[in-house]
Amino acid sequence: MAGRGGRAHEGRTFVFELFFSQYGGRATYTVPTRALANDKYAQWKSKNWRVGISTGDRLENPDAPLIVATLETQRQNILSGKINGLFVIDEYQ
Repeated sequence: MAGRGGRAHEGRTFVFELFFSQYGGRATYTVPTRALANDKYAQWKSKNWRVGISTGDRLENPDAPLIVATLETQRQNILSGKINGLFVIDEYQ
């Protein structure tokens, strides 16, 4: 965020984390690349959040209340309307 020395996406993540910690339901947080998905997964695991991950080559803990995923893995859910809970698209490329 400008003025804080951070990257722009850190502000969006911060807002999501505040909301999700209050929301307490199910959420899917999508990112454009596997590398970002792995980073978010590790970040939220380090906070002891129950989190799963879904990328083209990795699927772990798919029943967790929070799933971090690449947008490509969620395409069918979007098109079929099978989205449960909060659905966040961090970046679209």
